[in-house]
Amino acid sequence: REGIPRPVGGGEGCEEVRVIHAAAATSPRLARVLSYLRDQRGASVTTREIHRATGVEAVSTAISELRKGGIPIACELLRVNGDGTKIFWYRLGDA
Repeated sequence: REGIPRPVGGGEGCEEVRVIHAAAATSPRLARVLSYLRDQRGASVTTREIHRATGVEAVSTAISELRKGGIPIACELLRVNGDGTKIFWYRLGDA
């Protein structure tokens, strides 16, 4: 599997770079997210809705891994709450 290079460590000029591997699109975790998105028939759903329906904690990571596996998933920033929390919508298909 091809990994995603990510800088690791703190401070400026992170010298160390590790490769983070995406899970296979057939993993049960990713299958739950993909199945839920398919069930929405093109409707947009929030990160929280996906989490509640699938039990997946790191929804944005799962979305990223599905995209890496070739699944087109659109993402749109819905709003930013007063405390700075960003609310995203996801749906199957291109943006």
